[in-house]
Formats: sequence, C-alpha cells, structure tokens
Amino acid sequence: MTQEPEEKSKREDKYDVIDKSEWDRGAWQSEPDFSEFTDTDTGYLTRIARDGTSGALGFSVSVPKGHPAFGQEHAPVNPVDATVETGVESKDGWWSFCYRFDREHQGRPAHKMNLSLYKTIHDVQAAAKRVCDDLASFHESVAPTDTRYKKQLDIEDQALPVTTAAQDEEPDDEKGFDEDGSPVTPPENAREMARAIGDSLDETAPLKDG
Repeated sequence: MTQEPEEKSKREDKYDVIDKSEWDRGAWQSEPDFSEFTDTDTGYLTRIARDGTSGALGFSVSVPKGHPAFGQEHAPVNPVDATVETGVESKDGWWSFCYRFDREHQGRPAHKMNLSLYKTIHDVQAAAKRVCDDLASFHESVAPTDTRYKKQLDIEDQALPVTTAAQDEEPDDEKGFDEDGSPVTPPENAREMARAIGDSLDETAPLKDG
C-alpha cells in the first residue's frame, strides 16, 4: 500500500475552529472541528471536518495517483448514508472522495435539528474506515494491466505486445495437408467452412442414375 510522507502520517486535530457558543450542548462541543490522519491499514489520507453552516461533520478519503479509482467522480464503494460530493484532486496530487452527514434526517446542531441523530466523530471515523477498506479491496480486485485503467495506473507509456503475421500463423504441426503435402489454410469463417465442406461432398458423392 502507498504510504503518506512521515510528516502527514501523524494525527492532527484542531478544536474550536467554529464558534459553537450558541449551539445546544452535545458531543459537538467537545469534538475537534478538524482531524487529519493516515489510515494505518491502507495508507489513504483521511480528513474529518465540520461544516460551519449545518454543524455536521463530514470526511474525505484520498487515494494517490496509480489507484484505479483516481479520477472517478464517485468512489467505487458500498453506499454511505451521506451527501456525496464529486471527487476532486487535492493540492498534494491525491484524489479525494468527500462525504457530509448533513442530510435532512441527520443531526445538524447549528440548526438545532435532529440532534439525537447527530453523527459523532466516532461514527464518522467508522464510516471513513469502511470507505478506506472498500477502496483497498477495489484496488486489489483490478488487474494492473486492465486497459480500462491505463490512465489512472500511469501505464500509458508501456509498450503493448506487437503481433506480426509470422506470429499469427499457426505452427505447421497444427495445419492440415493436402495429398501432395501442401498445407491447407483453414477457412476464415463458418460460411466458408460450410461451403468448403459442401464442395467436398459434391466432389465425392456417387453419381445417380437417370
């Protein structure tokens, strides 16, 4: 798995980025408004941030170039009950998939709505972990030579095998031969094969009287 540079592998939490003095009491009061860390199992960069308008948390998972999901609009993962944003390339060259837990049926402490349904930072961390694991599974399931992902896998410049007429010919021991020993080229399609078989039968069929 690709690992982030050492300085980005350390967890970074920032508190009181957003003024919550007029919000009701709840887990959001003691949670960080921003958290950044590297998933230890996959090496993907994960960020959790609070939306200042709704007060809900969201997260992003970023994959490096070479990952087959790099450049896709949406992550090829199991559904997440969240607002899903289109993937975007970050300044550090990674591709980020972003989610926000601010849907109508979810808690939005800034609006004092559905507070009992608020997604805590532990809920968000668990969701981000599932996305990391799904992205890792997707990466492992895609063959690195699959031409559908040539761009993401940075293999555009790899030379594809070149076939020649000589390489395409069948070995002599797999060809048929006429009575004089000359090779017989197999018909190119079923219609020609049927015609060849029919001609052969006509030539060998016994003559009928009358």
